[in-house]
Amino acid sequence: MRDGRFTVYSTANGLPSDQIPAITGDAMGAIWLGTLSGLVRFRDGRFTTFTIRDGLPSNGIRALAWDRAGTLWVGTDGGLSRFHEGRFTTYGPAQGVKPVEIRAITEDRHGTVWVGTTGDGLYR
Repeated sequence: MRDGRFTVYSTANGLPSDQIPAITGDAMGAIWLGTLSGLVRFRDGRFTTFTIRDGLPSNGIRALAWDRAGTLWVGTDGGLSRFHEGRFTTYGPAQGVKPVEIRAITEDRHGTVWVGTTGDGLYR
């Protein structure tokens, strides 16, 4: 649907959810959307959705960030994942990360990834 100068996308266009807490772009021109029903890549006019079936710990995506190596970090309602070379790796208790809601992710100038959570503090 066109609304003035903006194009509005919704579930009618293929999004799994109209609630989008996070958004980022990649170096190849794709837009990545963190929805409450999965991670969505918008490229060449098409939406591709990634969910727990693909290795995410939760379908509720709350935070997205790229690091300098080209890895997409994904903060979900149930923990932290990274998407690199087409695969998800989830970080859990074995790596020292509790399965909590991730709300913020960033990388500092030294290449360290920082992760803010709801109720469990800050991970580095």
